[in-house]
Amino acid sequence: MARLKNNNIQGPLLGKVGNLVGCRWKDTYYVRTRPAKVNHPNTEAQMAQRMRFVKTQNFVKPLKEFLRIGFGAFTADKSAYNAAMSYNIKNALSGIYPNIEVNPTMFLVSRGRLPGATRAIVKLVSNDSVKFFWNTAEITLPAKPNDKVLMVVRSLDSRDADYKLDAARRSDGEAILTLSSGFMGKQIACYLVFVRQKVLLGNYSEDAISDSVFCGTLNI
Repeated sequence: MARLKNNNIQGPLLGKVGNLVGCRWKDTYYVRTRPAKVNHPNTEAQMAQRMRFVKTQNFVKPLKEFLRIGFGAFTADKSAYNAAMSYNIKNALSGIYPNIEVNPTMFLVSRGRLPGATRAIVKLVSNDSVKFFWNTAEITLPAKPNDKVLMVVRSLDSRDADYKLDAARRSDGEAILTLSSGFMGKQIACYLVFVRQKVLLGNYSEDAISDSVFCGTLNI
């Protein structure tokens, strides 16, 4: 059963009427059709698509908190989590069903138009610390020396992830991330992001955040 917002017959519809569903996202109301019944839900193409979704979801879930920042500029009609799912399910998977896997080198933990890191690498500097390095020889607009550095790591052997905000400035060329004990004995994928100060204050825009850069994998 559907209901009318504010009991107004001319107001937006919320709920189900036949094959129509009234929905709300933030302050926007819209109507969509319910998915048609599928007579053969287990074709290879359908199973491949479900696997693509599940593989991406499993990789994205531990990063959900960070993705509010990383994909914060893409929330006009969806959540940051869904924006990250949408991008990575299209761009970060390798292989043919049934051997589909997330490719960490293609995965993005952030999206934007701010210039990203160049020649970025990561090294293990102790049993529980990794150091990121990036090029600082040429910093030209719209990049700025005081852009903030964000570091992200995602375990490839478990569902652990960690990140550090405001770890350094673009002009510093290096920053250290200390890992929790949960990463011991695991292989991790490492990502580097640059943002403007306003992003750390919750003001997200595409020109204030960079695409993440994959820096490499490490065995902890």
